Amino acid sequence: MQEHISIGRVFAGAWRLFRRRYIAMFLLSLVQNSWIFIPGFRLPYPGGYSVIPVKSHLIPEIGFEAWAIAAVLFLLGSMGITVMCEDRIAQADVRGTFFYRIPSALIDAAACFGLLYITLEAASRVHLLDGYLYSALFPLFIVASFLLFIMANFIVPPMIFVTFPVSVVEGGWPLRAIGRSFRLTQGERWRVFAVILILRVIYVAVASTYYSIIYSEPWQALSANVLFYKTVKPGLLCALICPFTLTVILIMVSAYQELIRLKEGTICCKVK
Repeated sequence: MQEHISIGRVFAGAWRLFRRRYIAMFLLSLVQNSWIFIPGFRLPYPGGYSVIPVKSHLIPEIGFEAWAIAAVLFLLGSMGITVMCEDRIAQADVRGTFFYRIPSALIDAAACFGLLYITLEAASRVHLLDGYLYSALFPLFIVASFLLFIMANFIVPPMIFVTFPVSVVEGGWPLRAIGRSFRLTQGERWRVFAVILILRVIYVAVASTYYSIIYSEPWQALSANVLFYKTVKPGLLCALICPFTLTVILIMVSAYQELIRLKEGTICCKVK
């Protein structure tokens, strides 16, 4: 009987990875989330249907340069956390080519992000089309919007879920990791989607907690103090979002390990 990926093993594996080097991982998580302290960045409200916590108005608000710096810092922190999950032999190999893998990992991450973002934008903006063409082809546009919505939320995310750990651990040419992720998740995508759904629920809980605090009456009264607003607010966001992003990376690495074990019968990262 064919063995399938276990959601319980994925989360248990992430916890074991965290226990090995939890202090270093928390420090890397701070690097990963340096964007919190960039003026203009906000935690997106979890009211939309998007599978990725981002909104298009972020880029013009903070400027492309600040956004690019935040993205690179997030990537470096995420790569560092992934490297920390490897055993000593794997670490020596990854560290030797770490900086050479940054451009490839950045392209892979941007490609995955762009694929989801473009699909979601297309699904949400079909109704903005106007005129005779939209009226004549209204049923077709409705079907296209629905299919794009299904792709962006149910089909594409499980396919590319382990792209990042593949890119960091295995290296190779840009965009190769997407194909590798596609092959590793084949036959396991509904289980991988269940993992993504759990992470999505956690994000909604984190974001809802954050907004329920900052929109409370005591917080609004204290926010009149500029020093409080510029220090405590980013600190609160950091305390909530750092554990979440660290959890996401660890879950990705753990899922990657499980898929490697199931598909290829090897263990790429020893967990003690």
